[in-house]
Amino acid sequence: MDAEEFRKAAYESIDKIVDYYKNLGENNTISSVEPGYLKALLPEQMPNEGESWDAVKADLDRAVIPGLTNWQSPNFFAFFPANSSYPAMLGEMFSTAFTGAAFSWICSPVVTEMETIVLDWLAKAIGLPESFLSRGTGGGVIQGSASEAAIVAVVAARERYIQESKVSGQEESDLRGKLVAICSDNTHSSTEKAAKIAGVHLHKVPTDPKDNYRLRGAPLRKAFQDLKAQGLVPFFVCASIGTTTICGFDAIDEVGSVCKETDSLIWLHIDAAYGGAALICEEYKDLLKGIEYADSFDMNMHKWMLVNFDCSCMFVQQRTNLTDHLTLTPSYLRNDATDSGLVIDYKDWQLPLGRRFRSLKMWMTMRMYGVEGFKNHIRRSVKQAELFNSLISSNAQFRIVTEPRLALVCFQVFSKSGEDITKTVADTLNAGKKYFVTYAVTSDGKGILRVVTGSPQTQDEHVKSLYNAILELI
Repeated sequence: MDAEEFRKAAYESIDKIVDYYKNLGENNTISSVEPGYLKALLPEQMPNEGESWDAVKADLDRAVIPGLTNWQSPNFFAFFPANSSYPAMLGEMFSTAFTGAAFSWICSPVVTEMETIVLDWLAKAIGLPESFLSRGTGGGVIQGSASEAAIVAVVAARERYIQESKVSGQEESDLRGKLVAICSDNTHSSTEKAAKIAGVHLHKVPTDPKDNYRLRGAPLRKAFQDLKAQGLVPFFVCASIGTTTICGFDAIDEVGSVCKETDSLIWLHIDAAYGGAALICEEYKDLLKGIEYADSFDMNMHKWMLVNFDCSCMFVQQRTNLTDHLTLTPSYLRNDATDSGLVIDYKDWQLPLGRRFRSLKMWMTMRMYGVEGFKNHIRRSVKQAELFNSLISSNAQFRIVTEPRLALVCFQVFSKSGEDITKTVADTLNAGKKYFVTYAVTSDGKGILRVVTGSPQTQDEHVKSLYNAILELI
């Protein structure tokens, strides 16, 4: 493909993308293909001679698009949203054109400096304290996902605890097998995976459904006491702003206070993967109460802030907590800029070495939406969730488990005879392919149907249509 062939193909591709988005509401949300469908449509090995763009383009319709679950569909109400937008797509396009493994400042200065700037923009917009900004001791970094951020936080916390404990005379060999990471029984599974990867124990603190499934200070304090009585050493706590199952909000102020009074070396990580986006709105700033206790904070722009996957934004109050324990600089990575200490090398803030120009899509989206554009998008989604909640509230066959938390509604469905048919309704609804919802089980064993709004394509009519589709099943 030469330059002119690329130009023609690119124009055609943009047209195809625009048409795809225009027709999202007319197509099924869930793919209808069966497992292994693609193998029957593609040859067993790559072609010996290169094929034309027209041949490749034809297979997009024949083989690729049928296998898509359409996350941008107005009828996608599952999991949490994974938004995109035209500005983000343009940023992604230029990022791929300017591609490089930009692990150090010298690899492409703009990749590093743009990331620092837009993460400061985001930190200010959502209301993080000054200490999380790059002009002080903190700063932000784009991770691939909240799961990566959790692993980075656990590993950095582990190494910081061990190194600081050495200073006080404790033996490293005695500590490594005793370290315990703590979260609630509603925390996302990424914390459990991070603990497994880091080789540390994990303890889950039970939450009270009557208290909105929140991690609170008192049960955390008891967990610390119980673990220490067993000879174990708590070193890491994860609290959440928007847990996955029911969008729970942990009491960060209580949790942080108990962490610091127990052991100043305990690392507090805030997982705001979903809820962090809402912090851009004034009415949700109270969710940050206690954030000054946190060592790290992570939110996903790729969930609810119109930047396509992947773009998880992690902030720390002390960047040396990352760089002191994640920095490795062999001779082939040495350069004058790095040695000067005047630049950031983001390779020292993450798990992989190489990294993409992800800040470009953030920058374009932020510029073209602005703070008010993001607020409007968030508030519109919340109002749609409130609309859905008002519809099911009027019917005795629905039992609301959690009223709208941001844009998520969790509820149960009962037959006229009183039988719990929540899972059956969810499975049947999804089997129809038009709508996509999620069935989940709360920490106290309630089976629930989760409906979350968030797609920019979703209108009130789609929310009402979902409600009517559920009515037809009961």
